[in-house]
Amino acid sequence: MNDPLQQLRAEFQQEITALRAEVQALRATVNLLAAPASRPKPALPIPTKFDGKAPRFKTWLPTIKAKIRVDGQAIGDNVARFYFVWDNLEPSVQAMVLPQLSAAEDSG
Repeated sequence: MNDPLQQLRAEFQQEITALRAEVQALRATVNLLAAPASRPKPALPIPTKFDGKAPRFKTWLPTIKAKIRVDGQAIGDNVARFYFVWDNLEPSVQAMVLPQLSAAEDSG
């Protein structure tokens, strides 16, 4: 009678050991998924702010587009990219496009 009981205990201990290993692996996965995602460092410099002058727009627009294309992942999602462009406008230009900003925020 002692032999079958020892066999059950050994099987039970093996199952407990396997479950502990599985729990430990799942915890490691949860910790990895819960860790904040790190963004890459930007490669290009921050462009100078657009001052609203038409001749300057011809050089500013390709510069800001390049920045978003190359460093988009470092900047963040589309909302972050929108505000990045917004932040690269002089205050006088921001005032001119404020209605578009308000409409964008209202529409989500």
